[in-house]
Amino acid sequence: MTPLDVDLSSPVARITFCAAVGKAPTAGSELLEELEVALDTLATLSGVERLLLLSESKSAFLVSGPDSQSLAGDPVRFEQWVHRGRRALERLAALPFPTVACLGAPALGAGFELALACSARVMAHSSAGVGFLPVEGWRMPVWGGSVRLSRRLGPTLAWEVMRSGALVPPKLAARWGLVDALAPVEQLEALALRQRPRPPRWPWIERWLWALPGGAGLLIRRLEARAGQGSGVDRVLLDQVRRSLTWPLDEALEEEGRAALALAASKFR
Repeated sequence: MTPLDVDLSSPVARITFCAAVGKAPTAGSELLEELEVALDTLATLSGVERLLLLSESKSAFLVSGPDSQSLAGDPVRFEQWVHRGRRALERLAALPFPTVACLGAPALGAGFELALACSARVMAHSSAGVGFLPVEGWRMPVWGGSVRLSRRLGPTLAWEVMRSGALVPPKLAARWGLVDALAPVEQLEALALRQRPRPPRWPWIERWLWALPGGAGLLIRRLEARAGQGSGVDRVLLDQVRRSLTWPLDEALEEEGRAALALAASKFR
């Protein structure tokens, strides 16, 4: 079975993640390779006005797959998977037309990172939500998810979503601006055809503080005081939130990959 069903018709292109009945699509190397090819082709086409990202699965939009779970056995393969996934999502984020993730099922880990790289997200009321569920204690985004999440939610909520490993349910995800609209699952694609990207929606107090001289430092210091009482992973995640909001985009994305690989090396060696 091919991991992707690619329809590059104009004006609306569609990429569907495929899976056997009862299974979730997995973001392994084969899927990422095919996704890169499809996105490179899309970038050269004229007449395409929108891309929809869909999934055949009712259990999960897309999951990280076996590559991300073989950290201990093959760190070189894990590093290759990290770089390939980040490259694919950067291509997705750079497309010159709206890209909409249709989340009829939970978006976990890799699926959540891919959805964040889209310019808009629509979610089914019935979905369990979005988030970074820990795998063997692992909850560090690796494909730019920490950067995009931080810039969308602000420092506190982004850090809490990553460190908790809990799913954000649909209504709360919509309130925070993680998804742009909710609908019954059978209406998701129709909604995605007209959904416009929305700007980030930080909590007003954080948006106000961040704009004040010294306000950004105050917010980060408050979170550092809390991270100091938690695990080492909490501190790594907070460092990445700070970089995501204060460094240029390309440098923050690159540093996330380095931080994830360093964390993997220390945790799974």
